[in-house]
Amino acid sequence: MDEQDHVPHAIKRRRSPLGGNMHCTKTGHFRKDLLTEYAQRWINLTLPLLSKTEPHAIWKASIDLLVFIFVNTTHLAEFRRQVSTPTVPKLTTALLELLSKADDSLKVMIMNAISSLIQWFPTLHRALGSTILAAVTPHLAGNMDGPSLSIVDSAAHLLAVMHRLDGKVGAPIAWRTTLDATLAEAWHCLEHITGKAVQRAPVKKPFTLPSLPEDPLVAVCIAYKRLSNMVKVMEAMLSANPARAVLVPVAELARLCIHLLHSIGPNTSQTRDLILMQLERQISPELVSLGAKLAATLASSLRHNLIPHATSILTSFAFHLEQDPSPATLNMLLSNLVVVLDHTATHSTLLPARLFRAIVPRLSPLLPKKQAIESINSSLTKGSVNGEPGSSRKNKKGRQYEGEELLGPLDNSNELEDPERATTVLLCVDVLERVFREPYLSASLHSLGSRLIIALQLHLTTHPLANPPIGGSLAFSTQLQAKLVQIQGHLLLGVAGHAPRGTNHFVSTLSICDPESLVAKTSKLSLDALDSILHPRMPPAVRPLPKAESLMLFRLEEGKEEREERERLSLDHGFGMDVEIPTEPILTAPATVVTAVDIEGPQQQQMEVVVESNVGGERAIPRVEKTGPSMDQLAMPTTGTSNLPQVTEPQSQASFGFITKPPELESVVPALPAFHQQSGPQMASSALVPARENRPSHAGDISDEDLPSINMESDSDSE
Repeated sequence: MDEQDHVPHAIKRRRSPLGGNMHCTKTGHFRKDLLTEYAQRWINLTLPLLSKTEPHAIWKASIDLLVFIFVNTTHLAEFRRQVSTPTVPKLTTALLELLSKADDSLKVMIMNAISSLIQWFPTLHRALGSTILAAVTPHLAGNMDGPSLSIVDSAAHLLAVMHRLDGKVGAPIAWRTTLDATLAEAWHCLEHITGKAVQRAPVKKPFTLPSLPEDPLVAVCIAYKRLSNMVKVMEAMLSANPARAVLVPVAELARLCIHLLHSIGPNTSQTRDLILMQLERQISPELVSLGAKLAATLASSLRHNLIPHATSILTSFAFHLEQDPSPATLNMLLSNLVVVLDHTATHSTLLPARLFRAIVPRLSPLLPKKQAIESINSSLTKGSVNGEPGSSRKNKKGRQYEGEELLGPLDNSNELEDPERATTVLLCVDVLERVFREPYLSASLHSLGSRLIIALQLHLTTHPLANPPIGGSLAFSTQLQAKLVQIQGHLLLGVAGHAPRGTNHFVSTLSICDPESLVAKTSKLSLDALDSILHPRMPPAVRPLPKAESLMLFRLEEGKEEREERERLSLDHGFGMDVEIPTEPILTAPATVVTAVDIEGPQQQQMEVVVESNVGGERAIPRVEKTGPSMDQLAMPTTGTSNLPQVTEPQSQASFGFITKPPELESVVPALPAFHQQSGPQMASSALVPARENRPSHAGDISDEDLPSINMESDSDSE
């Protein structure tokens, strides 16, 4: 017997169906020629195992092998006509019979196998449509001892592909009929839970579910489970890929989603039972979760078709975020809000501001607290009188530890020890990044958010968290730093707020991080944004920027509206430079302004007079009047033909401010410093006439000289 005859007889000869099925599956996966040649013999040996009493492992291996054979031989027309057409209905019938006596994992595998077979062989299952629906609907009825979530997901996926049984022409109509029936059942369950009747048109139901029990307490629990199952069916149907275009009831789906998001309490009618109202009140947060999940599904599936209803949906999200939900509910809302903001847009001018104000306070625990800032201020100013160190230098050992409190963490709160709160912070950063993209976000809030991102990035870089989340401190810090770097890279292209000021810190962060780290990998888009900024065809962004130490000193630049928003969001402490570092006064020369004035004397000679102005100087420079060398000795040597005004070199600190008074002028000024500024409207000017080489003025000679005459009769071209 050769090697090829050894493979198909493995199941029968070795008495090991499990090993034989797995061996045949792997062989067919790597050798398509053997699969085509021995597929019919493997089917004849494996299919009878489904009708026998075998361990669940053998049934799973047999189902895996049979589905693999039929799916991977659809391109063979002759095999499909002779083998698949008569055998696939038998396999589906055997799977439906096995479904009643299988465990949860086997039920999931059976329903997934039937879903795959229906997608590849829809016409062969048309006669089994009612049988399949009868086997699937009990798992979606929502009993008290209902199935697991995996079984419900598999049943919803199987129901979502049942429309293929009507062919390419009837599939869109069957899909819409199934979706309408699912919506009607969801509205019916919502009426039982909230006690509020909703007007809706009657629809045709391709499947029927058992009626709810008469006991209201039991009916509410079953109605909630059935409503959850119907939402999963709608998610599966919207995620399906119909063969042709279908008509989606967008308005009805959005209406159901908004009603679920508005479920904040039961109907407070006097005829309602108090126990029933308490039960409905406990189910209300779960209804909000269903509405948020449905909103994310609608946004990812319908995209721009949901824009007319996006404002109402986002308003509901903003309302729940403005409340104080539990950490689990908050994380659920934030995760679904990220999906909604990614795929839809709103034209409301108020929603971006509401979302911004609801998100920013949840990031404040990352900023330093007031007590930590006051401790730094006290440590910096302790023992310092008139700039001289005091008790902090009592001994040499104490001097070695000066300022070590600046290197310690500034956050002493325990709000981030819970992993759920750490997840909340990461999700808030994601939502804030999406809110920055909204065109209707006001300039003050955009600037405030940019400052917050820069402050968080600088603070987390220099001061690690004092109490990181338990079990994932390194992962949390890395993910948060990566998200902040990514947002900062996106904001570099903006023109509002203080985002461009973080360029220095952004580039330095990317330059010192490991190329294989999460920060470097997630900042690929940020690097692309930086490349576009530095592109030579774009406006230059390589301009003088403040240093990293002065990035938090822009509280003086904020306007009234931005300051009010910051105080409203409780960002007074740890947001901006609250630490006051004592500095010693430095003696500097007052700022000067140099101009040139033309003075015409009796001899019609032009003299260059340097007018030096003291602009806003607070400290007077001492003047000493004495006879000394002439101005020719004080002025710098000039070139023979230079017409530019010459200035003297800055004097040393010992002789700073002592100028020799020229005999012909009564006021003197010090020499010009190396650089000067202009500030303040007040100017006290004095003139200084340096010695220059007397040059005759030719302006008058040129104006009085007659122009040479032109001989119009001469013709130079004739030569």
